[in-house]
Amino acid sequence: MSLYSNQLSALPPEIGQLQNLQGLSLDSNQLRTLPPEIAQLQNLQHLDLGNNPLETPPREIIDRGLDAIREYLKPLRHAHALNELKAIFVGDGASGKTSLIKQLFDEPFDKHESQTHGILIRDWLFSTEQVQDVKAHLWDFGGQEIMHATHQFFLSKRSLYLLILDGRKDEKTEYWLQHIESFGGKSPTLIILNKMDENPGFDVNRKFLKEKYPFIIDFHRISCKTKDGIAKLKSAIQQAALQVEILKTLWSSAWLAVKIALENKNQAQVDFIPYDTYVELCRQENVSEQKSQQVLVTFLHDLGIVIYFNDLGLEETSVINPRWVTQAVYDIITSKVLAKQQGVIKRSEIEPLLNPQTHPRHKHSYIIELMKKFELCYELDDKQTILIPDLLPVEEPNFDFSTENAIRFILQYKFLPKSIIAKFIVKMHRDIKQQLRWRTGVVLENQRFKAAAVVKADEEAKKIFIDVNGQQKREYFAALLYMFRDIHQIFAKMDVVELIRLPDNPNETVSYKKLVSLEQRREKYYQGDEKNYPVSELLGAVRSENPTLEMMTVLHKLSDQMLTQEEFLKKIEYFFKEQTSRGELSEETAKELGLGMISAIFGVDPHRFWKNLKEIRDRAWRIV
Repeated sequence: MSLYSNQLSALPPEIGQLQNLQGLSLDSNQLRTLPPEIAQLQNLQHLDLGNNPLETPPREIIDRGLDAIREYLKPLRHAHALNELKAIFVGDGASGKTSLIKQLFDEPFDKHESQTHGILIRDWLFSTEQVQDVKAHLWDFGGQEIMHATHQFFLSKRSLYLLILDGRKDEKTEYWLQHIESFGGKSPTLIILNKMDENPGFDVNRKFLKEKYPFIIDFHRISCKTKDGIAKLKSAIQQAALQVEILKTLWSSAWLAVKIALENKNQAQVDFIPYDTYVELCRQENVSEQKSQQVLVTFLHDLGIVIYFNDLGLEETSVINPRWVTQAVYDIITSKVLAKQQGVIKRSEIEPLLNPQTHPRHKHSYIIELMKKFELCYELDDKQTILIPDLLPVEEPNFDFSTENAIRFILQYKFLPKSIIAKFIVKMHRDIKQQLRWRTGVVLENQRFKAAAVVKADEEAKKIFIDVNGQQKREYFAALLYMFRDIHQIFAKMDVVELIRLPDNPNETVSYKKLVSLEQRREKYYQGDEKNYPVSELLGAVRSENPTLEMMTVLHKLSDQMLTQEEFLKKIEYFFKEQTSRGELSEETAKELGLGMISAIFGVDPHRFWKNLKEIRDRAWRIV
């Protein structure tokens, strides 16, 4: 049934009577809620909800597919609005985030307020004329630059952001706005100009910023010291909170009971529990189905109520207190030992850095695995030593690398997060040549491709340079570019242009996308500044005639760099998303290339594996 683009604002509950319905297209309507009766459609296989301002189910549930939607809708006949949201305070260190939060609670101003180390979380209760009894979880992030990489743990979409600028300093306003845009998507944002008592003339180009970042709601000038502007700001925050769609998300009574139970454990200073304990807690509150338990815990994770990962090595602990994680990471990466050793530390050296009461020894491996998951670090060959790229030496070492006949490529970013090059170094650490690594770059060598590469970032120019040479340079380049594209997926928005340096004039570049467009229009030449270049030759330097086959081959060769079958399959899933979005991958091709290759690598049952591939492909089409 297709109800595409009918401006529907609601569906009748009678839709649940269409028991033989197999496909339902609701794309491009005005739906904010789905009736619980949708869960009764047991034969429904395809549900298209794109381009709707849905609040129920929330986006986190929709993204997990039809089964998750059913599990969410089943118990909603007795549901309650969540009336909760996450309000995230960001800004440079000493900008006044903690002082502002204290003002919201009418607490006295302390001119000697100490800097936040890691993260602080407080709950602020308020009511408005529109909504009563709202609970805002206020997240106060440490502003020290070394901690920015850990923000990815907690910065999330569908939150309220408050950017605090210090009126005494030349602030990196757009740096933080781009951070919010990348991690928070279209989350509403207030910009707060603090310490106006010390610099009354401080301001920003408001019209320019609002046009460039339309998620900005408003600007406020305040002084925590004199309390000027605080009352008006309080009211503005409360009104802005109403724009966060998650505030109206419906929760079943059983889900709400589980959430409250977990929060009670947090208040009792129980920092983590085994997943089995969480399952038992769910059963006590009549959330007994395994799928429902899994959907709920991942939803709680997305909201920041708990932190949970089902990766190998992480699934045994469901972290309740987010501060528990951040404090451990902060204590490690800001330690004098790690700074002195330029980012290299042995596992045995970590124990003295953590409080044994809050972070017992048997949880240290979990903390390291979590850091590895977020690509903050990697293990060296001895497995007893970890390296954190953010703390590598700043200076680039001396090395020899010939750029003659090399592939020379540039990634030009609108916003280049510092974490991108660090994550790339972590992903490719097995290829690092003779420890030639520094904070913004790395030299790589791969024997399977018989190729070498130099990859380095220019943070001021917002560029990453990729130079590749060797026998199979094109294939190795494809692998490196794939890794960067994979990293870009963690950001809600990442504007990056892929540029090819011209072979006889590396100072002149052409967009890879432009060359593909010329090829599709069957134009044979690209017109450079001084001469014309054959499109086929420029593209052929970085892409084969069958990019799908080449990429699958590259992934096969890279399979030894991926620690688990699960991790490898995630790479395949991302690859399918890329290919299906471009219309380059048919079901037959996927079967031919993926089934035989991966079955051979992992020895899995072909029919079972193809079922998994089909599910991945179906998810990819839903996203597209």
